[in-house]
Amino acid sequence: MKNLSFKFGFTLCLLCVFGILNAAVAEYSFSSSLASFSEITGGTVLGSNLNDNECFLSLPVGFTFVYNSNSYTTISVATNGFLAMGDDVLTSNVALSSETATNNVVAAMNRDIKSRDNGSLMTKTIGTAPNRIFIVQWMHYRRSPTATANDDFSFQIQLLESSNQVIFVYGPCTAVTATTAQSIQVGLRGNSNADFCNRTTTTDWSATTAGTANNSYCILSETVYPANGLTFTWNPPSLTDLPLPAVNPAPADLAENVEINSLLSWNNGGGAVNGYKLSLGTDYPPTNIVHNEELSLPQYDPGTLYYSTTYYWQVIPFNNIGDALNCPIWQFTTKQAPPMLSGIVTWAYNNLPQMNVPVKLYNDSGSTELQTCLTNELGEYFFEVSYQTYHLKVLEQDIPVNGTNVRINAIDNVISVTEDTIVDLSLEVYIPSLNTSNCTFVGIYGGYEYWRSNWSAYWYDMNNDFNNRGGHHICISSEGESDFINQYIRQVPGEYHLGYVYNNGTWSWVDGSPVGYTNWAPGEPNGNSEVSRIYYESNSGNVYWDDIYNWDSYICGIMESNGLTQPFLPLAVSSFTVQQLRDFSLSLSWVNPTQVLCGLDIADFSIIITLDGEIVQTFTNCLGGQTMNWVDNPLTGQHTYGIYAVTEYGQSEILTRRVQFGNQVQGIARLNNTSDHSGIKVKFIADPTTPAAVTDSTYTNANGFYSINLVMGRYNVIYSKTGYLDASYYNYLHHQPTTLPEQTLEYVGQIMYLSGSLSGIITNEYTYIINGQVSVDSGNSLTLQAGVKFYFKNGIGFDVNGSLTALGTVQNPIVFSSVGSEVRGDMWLRNANIQMEHCEFAKGNYGILIDAPVHISYSKFHHNKTAIYFAENSGSNCLIEYCEVYNQTENCFLSYSYSPFRIEHCEIYSNQLTGYILYLDVSRSAALNNNYVHHNSCNIAFYKYDERGNFSLTQNIIEYNTASERLISLEYSYRTYINISANIIRYNTGSDLIYIKYGSGEFKNNQIYANSGSVRFYTYEWYYNNYGSIAIENNTIVGNSGTGLNITSIFTIKNNIVAFNGGSELVYNSNHPGLQYNLFYDTNGTIGENPGGLLFLLDLQAQNANGTPCDPYSNLSLDPQFFDSANHNYNLMPTSPCINAGDPNSPLDPDGTIADLGALYYDLIASSHSQIAIPMSMYNFQTTSIGDTLIWNCPVRNTGTEDLIISSIELGNPVFFLAAAAKSATPFSLTVAPNATGYIPIGFTPLAVTDYADTLRINSNALMNPQVSIRIFGSGALASSVVLALPQNNTVNVLSNFQLPLSISDTTPYNIISYNMSVTYDPALLEFVDISTEGTLCADWYVAVNPQGNGVLYIGSSGVDPLEGSGVLFKLNFHTLSGIPDNTETYINIPQIIFNEGGLTVQGCFAPIVIRNIIYGDVDDNHLIQAYDAALTLQYSVMMDPLPDIDPRPWFEWRKLRADVSGDGNIYAYDASLILQRVVGLISSFPVEDQTRVTPVANVNVAYYNGELVLSSPDFKDLYSLNLSFELPQNAETGQPVFSEPFSSALWNQFTDNNIWNFALACLNPSEGYGNICSIPISFTNSTTLELNLVINETPNTITLECQPTSVQDLVTGINFLAQNSPNPFNPSTTLNFGLKENAKVELSIYNLKGQKVITLVNKELNAGNHSVVWDGRDALGNYVSSGIYFSRLKIGNSWSKTQKMMLMK
Repeated sequence: MKNLSFKFGFTLCLLCVFGILNAAVAEYSFSSSLASFSEITGGTVLGSNLNDNECFLSLPVGFTFVYNSNSYTTISVATNGFLAMGDDVLTSNVALSSETATNNVVAAMNRDIKSRDNGSLMTKTIGTAPNRIFIVQWMHYRRSPTATANDDFSFQIQLLESSNQVIFVYGPCTAVTATTAQSIQVGLRGNSNADFCNRTTTTDWSATTAGTANNSYCILSETVYPANGLTFTWNPPSLTDLPLPAVNPAPADLAENVEINSLLSWNNGGGAVNGYKLSLGTDYPPTNIVHNEELSLPQYDPGTLYYSTTYYWQVIPFNNIGDALNCPIWQFTTKQAPPMLSGIVTWAYNNLPQMNVPVKLYNDSGSTELQTCLTNELGEYFFEVSYQTYHLKVLEQDIPVNGTNVRINAIDNVISVTEDTIVDLSLEVYIPSLNTSNCTFVGIYGGYEYWRSNWSAYWYDMNNDFNNRGGHHICISSEGESDFINQYIRQVPGEYHLGYVYNNGTWSWVDGSPVGYTNWAPGEPNGNSEVSRIYYESNSGNVYWDDIYNWDSYICGIMESNGLTQPFLPLAVSSFTVQQLRDFSLSLSWVNPTQVLCGLDIADFSIIITLDGEIVQTFTNCLGGQTMNWVDNPLTGQHTYGIYAVTEYGQSEILTRRVQFGNQVQGIARLNNTSDHSGIKVKFIADPTTPAAVTDSTYTNANGFYSINLVMGRYNVIYSKTGYLDASYYNYLHHQPTTLPEQTLEYVGQIMYLSGSLSGIITNEYTYIINGQVSVDSGNSLTLQAGVKFYFKNGIGFDVNGSLTALGTVQNPIVFSSVGSEVRGDMWLRNANIQMEHCEFAKGNYGILIDAPVHISYSKFHHNKTAIYFAENSGSNCLIEYCEVYNQTENCFLSYSYSPFRIEHCEIYSNQLTGYILYLDVSRSAALNNNYVHHNSCNIAFYKYDERGNFSLTQNIIEYNTASERLISLEYSYRTYINISANIIRYNTGSDLIYIKYGSGEFKNNQIYANSGSVRFYTYEWYYNNYGSIAIENNTIVGNSGTGLNITSIFTIKNNIVAFNGGSELVYNSNHPGLQYNLFYDTNGTIGENPGGLLFLLDLQAQNANGTPCDPYSNLSLDPQFFDSANHNYNLMPTSPCINAGDPNSPLDPDGTIADLGALYYDLIASSHSQIAIPMSMYNFQTTSIGDTLIWNCPVRNTGTEDLIISSIELGNPVFFLAAAAKSATPFSLTVAPNATGYIPIGFTPLAVTDYADTLRINSNALMNPQVSIRIFGSGALASSVVLALPQNNTVNVLSNFQLPLSISDTTPYNIISYNMSVTYDPALLEFVDISTEGTLCADWYVAVNPQGNGVLYIGSSGVDPLEGSGVLFKLNFHTLSGIPDNTETYINIPQIIFNEGGLTVQGCFAPIVIRNIIYGDVDDNHLIQAYDAALTLQYSVMMDPLPDIDPRPWFEWRKLRADVSGDGNIYAYDASLILQRVVGLISSFPVEDQTRVTPVANVNVAYYNGELVLSSPDFKDLYSLNLSFELPQNAETGQPVFSEPFSSALWNQFTDNNIWNFALACLNPSEGYGNICSIPISFTNSTTLELNLVINETPNTITLECQPTSVQDLVTGINFLAQNSPNPFNPSTTLNFGLKENAKVELSIYNLKGQKVITLVNKELNAGNHSVVWDGRDALGNYVSSGIYFSRLKIGNSWSKTQKMMLMK
């Protein structure tokens, strides 16, 4: 249908074109007469008596009627009084004049008319050939408006055969007076509304006149209407001449690649035409397909043609005078046969074909559907395609198979078609996903899986959960399924949800299964009708159903999968149930396989059992539900069994279900201290919930790989080796080939197992595995030596009721952890006599639980759910200090204690919590002081429901934390005294920063700045029932994105600075005047909101004691004038309005003056001073080889106004030292200018394999903090031969990107599978961009980067396959910042790299960086980029030194660096082109600046003709520049280049140096087009071979030319010539070179073998000299010509011509 529609539309188009070329209706003659109206009867009735605005299409005339010089056999009728020639018509009230109406129209009474109740519309052909008449008759019609309902008129349109006359005959007419619808269009219309022959009258239809416009009309009224029998006749112009030959053939003459289903068509060349005689054939002249077949329309459908065939055809128009003369014979050639893509679609399980499967063909990206084919009865599909890449798809869908819909998996094959291609497709049954977490496997029935929930819930809640998992409550639709479920419920007695629901008076299954089988208990259902359950009745031992309400149904459930989860065939047994498989004893049961999945009746089937692919047992006559046993005891080890069903539909390959007892399980297990991972025992312990499972084990090889064929079932997997901690993987359900997660075993040496009551001294000579509950009983004491390690089995805990001393060291901590991935049980500390230092608490639900006043210091809490739980009796002196708390998952500190505790001097970081850092509930007092809290994803503190006690949060640094809600929240703390003071809270994200509800206390001297997201300082109802109020004093709250201060109720709010916040600076919901002596300021004018009614910051007419404008409460609204807001230095400038602007009654500042505003006071005594800033509070050297030294340059920044003088440093541990002096010396002096950075070199040389820590103290003249401290750490390790390297010669420009690859020596011997490292750099100079591993040794590894924002990166990576060989590990990408002085030196340092989590440590390396402040393109060093710089660059590209007189440093390296703006290391004309583009603004930066160098590719041809070197290109689009050089022979002479028009304004230069001739050309913007670039005169006295070096843009080429002798004089006088085209043969383009000895008119054309002109390339006056032109292989219409022989013919004037032969090859 698609092709038919196309041809129909094309026919209409041809008719329109034909008519336009031969517009003739205006030439029709008209006559009027009075005769009689004869009504016709018995014709074809159109529509009904209700016709209104109807159209009737393609009505047969019965003969050929010629209208407007075109022949028609059909017409179309519109009820509105007109007809149209041909197969279509649009209804219209003005069919003769409308721009959009149908053409070739005949209108007898055109208006909006409709049939009366007794009306009709009829057609009829009367008479005999050749004098037949076709009549269209309107009987009893009227105009449409209601006012003309009494109209009644009839008329006919008659078309006469042979004479081709058009006649209107009007019948009886009655018209009424109407104010509208009076104008009637009467006449003919041709191929447009400009071609018309119509009539007009306003008084008498018998005396009409010719219309002068296409909208002329006749009036129809009560007195003016056509008389009965009035006849209008239109006569076509008489035929006196033969028609002219047809024109515009389609396909065009000589057309190639014509489609095989093309329609032949043509236009009338002129004159009247009765028809056409067509001849078509593959012979010449054409006769063997069609010969002189007469046609009425200018078109012919030849049907499907042959591929790759030339056809000849001729059209001869004829009329009554005769045939047209000299009609041409046209020809065309069809396209080559396209390739065929085909195949067969079969089932994967039995190879049987499947019909009616939609196979879809998509484009190369798979995004656009191109074709669809339904497979036939043989499963075949076919596509005609092209030579390209496709996606062949079958979508996931339900397809009918023997009356049942079966869902199939999607298929998507990428096919590259290079020839006829066969691709067979294999269908598989869709296996839906099923989430079975927290469920117990029940079994498989009919291909559906069943799982019992391990939790209870109401019916609807559990069904929703099952739906989300991919299942639903069990739906039992057969007795066999009921037996299967009942058997399980008898084994696991209980009550379970049933998917049977009561709705609208009927019971139905939730999955839509048919309702048939039921198993109600006696008397059920009893009207508790809503949902149902299935349960085990212990008295009878039966399983029954009953109905219950949802709220009575808090029970377990059994989930049934939504679809088949086993790959059943569309021919199959329903299911097999494996009862037992131990010692290779197999028990099978199944149900009748008929009507199971696809409605197939199976007469009989057999069961075949295979062992490792060989048949070992066959059971026949297996119809019906049966059970049979088979024992194969002699076998040992694991094997793979297959169970098959064979039916009459196929042989043994008709698989019902393959049960593989022994699917392969594999994985990797490694040892953490060696590269030899062999000998790890991997034991699979069978879980008794799956009786078929069999315990078995295997061992790893040297690479840690293991595999085993394992029986299906549930297992606990244990990984073990002597001297290592076990690892484990629990609750593994094995039912298909699987790769288990990788495991690592930790080396622990000799192991001793402990359990029971412990006392005395436990030494560190063993590693202790706690395999039973342990305790220190009351009255006993236990001492653990440093280095003792306790590893607890899963869930086993430690209860300390006696005394415990556990004093580890930095090098030998005491460890409390778990075995492998198991979770340690609770460790309770219940005695006040407990001392613990340098301990590690890991991998527990809780790190420790405290129920006594204990003191724990210098310890680590990591990888627990909660680090510390404070119980009710934890005591009043509980102290946790100098500890590290990281990688918890729920909370860090959790308290339900009425006893106070303190957490001080701890580092709390990298915790991804679902809860809080500190969660307090019903707690009396807690303190979180002097801690460093950073890079956590959680809320910091949550405190509620306490009516007494104290909460302290002081002197903490809280930064880079992300809170899901409020960062610090204190709620319902009615009688709690709150002290939040002297904290630095910055760079955090949360909805609220501070939230306090009720309580009293103080909020003082806090710096809260640069917090992002919706971070606000938000307070609510701090004052409640006179329990107190909070003093908010001397805080600096600046630069946060939300509200600065949000207050509700009564407060003392004074001496604060609140400025530059994203929202309002203040929201004050109170009418109490407690808001005094503050500064609120924002450049956007959003100062405050006052819903409480107190006026403030509105009337600044008062003055404070300093004379500064303020409101009546001494509040200011001025710029606070911070020292350096950009770098978050919020000290006050000497001119700040905040100085001495505080409450005079507040305590004086330390300098003895009135309190300043904000947290940082200004010292008037030392008004000029220095300030020290260290960007980090700790630094980790990480792991270093023993004896090796790492250097860390500690950055020290002076943010003050005077020189910062570092007078000395202090270090305690001798492994850390000042690198600039002897290791034992610490005197040091360093002066750092204001707003500058200095560096203190600190060295680290480990002496043993251990961990080290120290505190670096820096003493200076900084007024505010003369001593700052930094914690430093490091670890020692054995040396390795692995060497790292970074590039050593690195020069980069400001504001540019650069990349540093980290190289590594041979890694093969070390079995490296992971690494960790840090990278340091100066953040004032460099910005880290990202890390790249593409093309490196770690290309397939996962890489994690954690930028710290202070010039430190932490990088970690791991992979499955060990590294092999040497190469690049990764690539670091950096960006240089602005404002850096030229030749600034810095470095990027990698102190060391730790491989395999400490198994191998490698000495680091560094990369020196020199930063140039270079203005690329500024070649003349005048600080501007100008066209002159492009000229200098172009000159240098031709080996000129353009600056010897004006610059004594011509073309030193710095100048070459500026000129090489492309960054390729060379200076070409392309660089000059880029400079020109930058000057005029076409580009905003150079490729060298942003490392985006992508050089465009262009093509240039070079030839030597008649003394000229001619450069040309087939496409100028990407030609920006070229350089050309060669050695100039001694006998050669050169002249000035002559450029073609597109290059006349290009920048060029040439220079000869030591006989090397150099030429360069640079364009600002490439031109469109092709052809000659320029010609360069060069003469030789002898034959010469030139070796040319050509650089096109930046792409070098070498060309060899043979040159014949010429002279410069020859070039001047010249000759006429046409050279052989080059290249020849060619594809797709070639260059033609020719010369003129004088100015002349030139014509250069291309001809084919028949002598027909293809195209004219040149036809104009040209100047004397050499010229060239490119022919791109197209004809004059722009179509590509076919392969073959062609001729170029050059004609100069009227006396000289020459022809050359050339060949186009495709």
